[in-house]
Amino acid sequence: MNGGNMKFKSFTYAMLFISLLFTCAMFPDTASAITYTISGTVTFSGSGLKDVTMTLSGDASAATTTSNSGVYSFSALSNGNYTVTPSKTGYTFDPPSINVTVHNAPQTGVDFTANRATYSISGSVIGDVQEGVTITLSVSGVSILTTITDVFGSYSFTGLTNGFYTVTPSKFGYAFNPPSSMVPIFNGDPPDVNFTSSLVTSSISGTVSGDVKEGVTITLSGDASLTTTTNALGSYNFSGLINGTYIITPSKTGYAFTPPSRNVTLSGVNQTGQDFVATVAGIYSISGIVTLSGAGLSNVTMTLSGTASKTTATDSSGNYSFTGLINGNYTITPSKPSYAFTPPSLSVDIQDVSVVGKDFTASSTAIYSISGKVTGDIQEGVTITLSVTPSNVTTTDSSGNYSFTGLTNGDYLVTPTKIGYTFSPLFASVSIRNNSQTNINFTASVEGTYFISGTVTLNGSGLSGVTMTLSGDASQTKQTDSDGYYSFSGLSNGTFTITPSKTGYSFNPASRSIDIAGSSVTGADFTASQLPTYSIAGTVALGSGNPLTGVTITLSGDASLTTTTNASGNYSFTDLSNGTYTITPSKSSYAFTPPSTTVTIIDASVSGIEFIASEACATWRDVIAAYNEYVAGSKTWLDVISTYKQYVTQPCP
Repeated sequence: MNGGNMKFKSFTYAMLFISLLFTCAMFPDTASAITYTISGTVTFSGSGLKDVTMTLSGDASAATTTSNSGVYSFSALSNGNYTVTPSKTGYTFDPPSINVTVHNAPQTGVDFTANRATYSISGSVIGDVQEGVTITLSVSGVSILTTITDVFGSYSFTGLTNGFYTVTPSKFGYAFNPPSSMVPIFNGDPPDVNFTSSLVTSSISGTVSGDVKEGVTITLSGDASLTTTTNALGSYNFSGLINGTYIITPSKTGYAFTPPSRNVTLSGVNQTGQDFVATVAGIYSISGIVTLSGAGLSNVTMTLSGTASKTTATDSSGNYSFTGLINGNYTITPSKPSYAFTPPSLSVDIQDVSVVGKDFTASSTAIYSISGKVTGDIQEGVTITLSVTPSNVTTTDSSGNYSFTGLTNGDYLVTPTKIGYTFSPLFASVSIRNNSQTNINFTASVEGTYFISGTVTLNGSGLSGVTMTLSGDASQTKQTDSDGYYSFSGLSNGTFTITPSKTGYSFNPASRSIDIAGSSVTGADFTASQLPTYSIAGTVALGSGNPLTGVTITLSGDASLTTTTNASGNYSFTDLSNGTYTITPSKSSYAFTPPSTTVTIIDASVSGIEFIASEACATWRDVIAAYNEYVAGSKTWLDVISTYKQYVTQPCP
């Protein structure tokens, strides 16, 4: 029976071999004469250049394009002489072509270097101005280059590649025709792009109204100097002005003008409505002082209404003055945020003499607050007393918070009390000077016990979430709050060590040794610094040296991450701390050497962690197995042929 099976298997394998020979005869592409390949890479600025047309001529003609990595290959070539020529719009190549002889071996490393083909845009500016015109070159609305025209109005941009550009001239005070020009470059320098410049002029005009209109002298100064006078309607006009900055000043004996002058900037647009109001010039004044608690109060807005309307502000000594007033009835009103004034306003009559001593007294109306927190052995229900007249009392909430509101500027004393507890500090002196006072904090301890407290800061601000470990004669663990504050309470006399910790941070000092001897200890502070982070990087390539994209790279150990290689075969992991990591590559149908690598980070990034990938090979045993699966119905005949072709082209060593 066994002999019969052996004969059957031998017959089956013989039939398989005959079928393979028949298939190869019927389908020449599965078994043909030995052929070879010509391959290489096209690079630009050190990286592969894709979509380059590669033309093969000579004993065979073919064309292909480079891959994303700049790699190309011509296959199924017989022995012979060939020429490989690259081409791509906008590029030149070094060398322009390469002659290749194929003789019983594939030809690799038939490489080319690509360079951008560059061109220039030139032209000139004529007209009212030639030299010193700014020429801007932009692409899609984004400026990429600028230059200045020379004494002859000429300009040029060089080193440009194919594309669409916009050329725009500009110079203050000038217009250009055309305002800009769209210029396409396609494998050659475009015609000259020229512009014509013209001087831009405009005008300034306005009206004088009020006690006088006609005959007011209007003086123009600044980038030009001119004078004119208003007509019967009070109108004036300055024309033919170039772009620039000017000052317009009205004048006429016996009159004052509001405003006294106007600053006007011309930028190619006429400026109208530069108006003034004339009033008969006054010869009297009203003055006084505003005081707060006996001292002058500055920056109080003083408003004059009635026969004339004006505003001014008190100086650093609280003094104010309105001048140039004529006889009449006036009202003076002071104002400043957070202040009230006595009297609220004053009425003043001027009758041929100036008026002095129109004084006001200010008082603060601002409302402020004092707030804080009690921590330690108790938070809720602590009585907080504020020393004012009459005294103000509140109690802390469940989180130890308290607050006094409705306070004005002054000096206060804040005192916490609760039977059976002591507090540090015993009280706090607080001064309010135009702002509320926060973080007036206290630490509570059961009478007869003590506490240790302090703050952890990062760059001067409290750092929250730091684990504070107390060891020694007692063991406790606390977390710093949002202000970086911590406290260990209920402690007896003894020696203790406090150690802060938080991932990604170091602390100075690393720990503190503290002795409690009859009193609590405050100010056990620490300063945090954020630890640096590092990276691991490398490359995955085939045995030919070509990069392999899409490889899954897994990081394990002191951190767990995954990434994939890019088109250049590169990968990287960032934001890593000191530690030991394992890097493992994986991709279907590929094996890697080494299978994984262990990397230790010690205060520096690590690069150059490389892997070599190889495609799977086939043996005659694989062909037999594929045939058996075909007989069983789990594979097709094409699968068998594919395995056989892999055995022929990629046999396992």
